[in-house]
Amino acid sequence: MTNKKPIIGVLGGVGPEATAEFYKRLILKMQEGRIVKQNTDYPQIIINSIPGEELFRENVDLEPYFDGLKELEDIGADFIVIVCNTAHYFFNRFQERVDTPLLDLREEVKGYLNRKKIKSVTVLGSHITINSNLFNLEIPQNNPNKQEINFLDSIIESYLARGEKKNIARFNKLVEKYSRKSDVILSACTELSLLLRETNISFVDTMDILIDSTIKFWKGK
Repeated sequence: MTNKKPIIGVLGGVGPEATAEFYKRLILKMQEGRIVKQNTDYPQIIINSIPGEELFRENVDLEPYFDGLKELEDIGADFIVIVCNTAHYFFNRFQERVDTPLLDLREEVKGYLNRKKIKSVTVLGSHITINSNLFNLEIPQNNPNKQEINFLDSIIESYLARGEKKNIARFNKLVEKYSRKSDVILSACTELSLLLRETNISFVDTMDILIDSTIKFWKGK
């Protein structure tokens, strides 16, 4: 009798494109890494895509997130991955609501940048992600100013709500500006990462780190 692999729970839906992108790239990474050789090698993955509020709003209602996590726990997930970067600002409050361990993207990103010996970084994401120093980075950060952060929020909100890609030319100029200021552009928002993939700018995508960490947790390493 073979040992049963852990069931992966995924809390998604903010936004749906991010959740779909995570699932697609997780499977592709397993295929490319020869982790799966036949259909029975794939992990069992339970995706709970919730219609929660955008988390960078004031006085956001977290109850849909609490409920979504509890539903994954009740179904039997062995650990839970939260796709949204901004959601990890509330990580401790989320973990208090469930016994099932949550994968902590904050620690995974910090560990990645330390291992790569990155000397300076520009973080692109929501105002919460940037202003809170979400990943507790101890290296110099050359981050967007207040006006630019508000602009990034507007891009994210348009993409989340309606799938609209707005002000691409202005976004590209902002990215080019900061690509000259830091060793690394850290994209801490899937919606922004999808836009960045349409440019020639090199960047580190936190979703790639999340995927690698998910596989590591699933394999029990």
